[in-house]
Amino acid sequence: MGLFGDLFKPKYKDNNPKIRLKAVKELDNQKILADIAKNDSDDNIRRIAIEGISDEVVLADIARYASDVDVRRIAVRGVRDKLVLIDIVKNDPSGYVRSVAILGIDSEDVLVDIAKKDDWSYVRLAALRGISDEDVLEDIARNDPSWPVRLAALKGISDEVVLADIAKKDDWSNVRLAALRGISDEVVLEDIAKNASYEDVRRAAIRAVGDEDL
Repeated sequence: MGLFGDLFKPKYKDNNPKIRLKAVKELDNQKILADIAKNDSDDNIRRIAIEGISDEVVLADIARYASDVDVRRIAVRGVRDKLVLIDIVKNDPSGYVRSVAILGIDSEDVLVDIAKKDDWSYVRLAALRGISDEDVLEDIARNDPSWPVRLAALKGISDEVVLADIAKKDDWSNVRLAALRGISDEVVLEDIAKNASYEDVRRAAIRAVGDEDL
């Protein structure tokens, strides 16, 4: 009876993953593909199923509720609804998923909130691309615990007084020297050359001024 029943079982439900994979590649039924993407036991089959889904409502549902991180991460690439993306970037437990979702968000208010609060540095870093408020960037450049995030925030800061303070105080050489490169005022550079705590930035400031006697 079991064998007879197997004859009528769809190939995408076959026990053999190779047969299921071939069948899934030929499917276009969005509901069935969504069920496979969420529930198939084979990682590769779940991913292939997502690639066959074009219905954004279905993709959004998978991106929000699938248990597999990779499935959610792939599904979110096809989501365009800003509210769905915001929900995902604020609530998904995986930084990998959030870092993809944030690429579809252009609201500066949301990006600022994520850049200040997300606990994954890659997500905060991705949020910076849409932030132009120098006060926000200054706060991040001074206080973010991750030096690559602080370094990226510097690119949007033009206030040389702020840059000088960061050049003097940041505990990462990359950040100090990047801040220094944004300074052209010789008076500010001379002050750094004389008073900065770190030797690397003092030497760089001396070279920038061109006065080895400082």
